[in-house]
Amino acid sequence: MSNILSLSLTVLVQQATPPVPKMGIPPPVGDVPLDGNIWFLIASAILIGAVAVYRSRRRAL
Repeated sequence: MSNILSLSLTVLVQQATPPVPKMGIPPPVGDVPLDGNIWFLIASAILIGAVAVYRSRRRAL
């Protein structure tokens, strides 16, 4: 019984600690979901940018 318990604890510890990369930024711990707000912000930024370009081109003419 103790052998099974120690094996399960070893598996849990290995899953909890992600491997450290040799170079670069370490990965975030856990999943980082993209919720609906990020898509709303991206769409808003595109819309605001399009309006700004339209206004600047209209003034240039």
